[in-house]
Amino acid sequence: MNGPIKPHTSTDEYNYMQGIAAQIKFSRWLLTPFWSFRQLDATLGCHHIEGIKKDGMHRLDREEEKRNRANLITSGVHLSYGDYRYRIGVTGVWHHFGMRYDPPLREYNRYGFRGSDIVNLSCDYQFRTERILLRGETGVSHNGGVATMNALQTVSSGIFMLTLIQRYYAKDYFSWFAKSFSEGSDLSNETGVYVGMVCKPGRNIQLGGGFDFFRFPGVKYGINAPSSGVEGVAQFSYRPNDRIQIAARYRMKKKDKNNTQPEAEEWAIESYRKHTGGISLRSNLWDQFLFKTFADGTYYRFGSRTGSKGGVIGQTFGFRASSFPLQSDLSVAIFETDDTASKIYVQEKTILYGFGSPSFYGNGVRYSATFRYDPLKFVSLWLKVANTRYFDRTEIGADLEKIKGKSKTDLWTQLRIKF
Repeated sequence: MNGPIKPHTSTDEYNYMQGIAAQIKFSRWLLTPFWSFRQLDATLGCHHIEGIKKDGMHRLDREEEKRNRANLITSGVHLSYGDYRYRIGVTGVWHHFGMRYDPPLREYNRYGFRGSDIVNLSCDYQFRTERILLRGETGVSHNGGVATMNALQTVSSGIFMLTLIQRYYAKDYFSWFAKSFSEGSDLSNETGVYVGMVCKPGRNIQLGGGFDFFRFPGVKYGINAPSSGVEGVAQFSYRPNDRIQIAARYRMKKKDKNNTQPEAEEWAIESYRKHTGGISLRSNLWDQFLFKTFADGTYYRFGSRTGSKGGVIGQTFGFRASSFPLQSDLSVAIFETDDTASKIYVQEKTILYGFGSPSFYGNGVRYSATFRYDPLKFVSLWLKVANTRYFDRTEIGADLEKIKGKSKTDLWTQLRIKF
């Protein structure tokens, strides 16, 4: 609950609240009460909720049938004391469902929430000096489950920064809208330590990297035994002047999951390894023009199976008119992957708050064009057109989203008026 009340500006159609909230400040005290009522897309059983649908999609009849089937009331209060240098606070949150939440019992959700009400209490803290930032939060759910996250960040002379993050989320802890540093999607059944650093050995060079070591003490979806993993990342950036930047990055991830091959023994657990990397050159030799050339690759291997690889190479071109309120961004990318395991993500401009990293697999080419026009100071209009042409198939998608042909075109428009 640190920070001010913020509007929901994400394309995510699930993780938000709607209602009323206020911030009351007196001296060094800050009181934030809030109340929310919203409807959730849900699958219903006999007088109970079997599951919550979180993607916000209503494309098919079976998706439309789940629209706004369950009610959720959320209320709570956060009280804190302190200033810029230090702060300590307490939070209480209550969630109430219109009917009992009772999903089918599985081994991976044995300790998950069931019932109509959730109560969470937590204590957060922050301590700051010129070169040290220490912060964290510890919470408990009404069943006794505990979760804690603590982070230490140090800065040395502006050229070296070290970050340490420790986390522990018990198997029986639950909080409906909780967000924190984690490997899994839920804040439960996880422990881990993250170590990261950023270094500036020269005025034009920046190095960064980190390792995250995590463990799941209990069973998870897709993993029928306690498991663990590690993720590492390294980044390099060189900027010889204000108009040219060269960047490179590498990421490695190792994680356990079930081996579902027919020849595998029952409950067999194996590790997969995924390596991704890329390099990019960004230049704006003229004030109105921006160029970016990039190449990315990925390699995935699970257990002793044959590895899967993929790659993409692309070019983007940006234009900003100096005497006319128009911006445009054009891009083209050619991709090729062995299968879905080595799918490639393409970075491209998009509309405000839109998702600009679509993924692709197979063999094809992607074109996109994004335009922004500001006819008035308080009016902005976006238009984006993107076309994906595949060379290795004659159909795109599946079920009711299937397209006959090798090409798919998407169109986005957006109008923003500021008040």
